[in-house]
Amino acid sequence: MLNLAVVAMVVVAVVGAVSTYTEKFLTTKVGQEVMCDLRRAVYHHIQRLSLSFYDRSRVGDLISRVTVDIDAIQDFVSSALLGMVVDALKLAGMVALMFYLNWHFTLIALLVAPVLFVEVYSLKTSVIQLNAMGSHRPEEQHQQACHDDYAVCGQDPDQ
Repeated sequence: MLNLAVVAMVVVAVVGAVSTYTEKFLTTKVGQEVMCDLRRAVYHHIQRLSLSFYDRSRVGDLISRVTVDIDAIQDFVSSALLGMVVDALKLAGMVALMFYLNWHFTLIALLVAPVLFVEVYSLKTSVIQLNAMGSHRPEEQHQQACHDDYAVCGQDPDQ
């Protein structure tokens, strides 16, 4: 009996390790493919823009924005998206198990969910509004600091 328990633990550990490796591999592969496709689409879009667009825009800002935005999307696809899918599957499994064990108590417990959803949504809206009101201050301070740095060096920052 003890040997069977040891073998079962080893099998569980090996299956867990293989599953983790497969998850990381597939997640990274999907993230890289999404990033490659997105970079290719953005590159083709940028190539089709008019020359007047480049006269109005700073090229460094354009490159920086494209790079940072695509990296953020890759991070989302390779980490957050997988986490959301796993969490949704866990939640569905827990609710199914709760219904299996006692559907009366499950219905009572799930009656609270709409109230919680409304409360969380209203709090989220409040946080977004507060964040939007305070988000301009650091950017203005950064612009003023850059303007002051140029002025100290004797350069005109508006040129």
